[in-house]
Amino acid sequence: MPLSDADTIGPALLFYARLARSYSLRHLLVSPVTMRHGLLDEMASVSEWTEAFQRQILRAARDIGRKYRHDEAHAEHVAELSAALFTDLASEHRLGKRHELLLKVGALLHDIGTFISTASHHKHSMYLIQNSELFGLSAEDLTLVAHLARYHRRAPPRPTHVEFMALTREQRLEVCLLAGILRVADALDVSHTQRIKNISCHREEGHLVIEIPGAGDLSLEDMALRQKGPMFQDIYGMDVLLRPRE
Repeated sequence: MPLSDADTIGPALLFYARLARSYSLRHLLVSPVTMRHGLLDEMASVSEWTEAFQRQILRAARDIGRKYRHDEAHAEHVAELSAALFTDLASEHRLGKRHELLLKVGALLHDIGTFISTASHHKHSMYLIQNSELFGLSAEDLTLVAHLARYHRRAPPRPTHVEFMALTREQRLEVCLLAGILRVADALDVSHTQRIKNISCHREEGHLVIEIPGAGDLSLEDMALRQKGPMFQDIYGMDVLLRPRE
């Protein structure tokens, strides 16, 4: 008998005994399905990812971020920008609500590796996520989130990256589609000041134009996009242009 079941069998038997005594029952039929099974089945079903359940997942991600003392304001803003870009690019990536949630989680946790070191912190973020338990996410979901953190900066996925190549073809595509968005969102808050807000996007002659109201000088963000943007361009076939809007 698993230790987890052994810990609960005593209280369960006591409950059944009191139930039988209260209703003068001589026989009880006990289902082999536990509440744990029910919760896991619900968590495995994307259709059951209600708004409340998603909020719990994001709350758990925020708790992990605070544990590793990340820049919470930056993480929240990158998550917000990522969600906006995800929505605007829906016709290109054709991913669903589950992927939007995983993108938000990846955005919230992309910088937690700085707790270990600022150098190669994307790799440290991946390690910390892989070795965390995040309520509501399966091992497969957590692996995808870890790869988003891994590829939010520096080198894009390569055939020499063993863990990336261990993913299925579909998972590798999902990582690239979402990491491309995360890189752009992270570049938009390169200053960590949350000054880029209320963005709107449109396509223009092979470009994704991001219009930014009242932003002023965008040279810092343009520089960050030159570093982070190529992966997005490779995946979506568009480069990113920033355009101030009065």
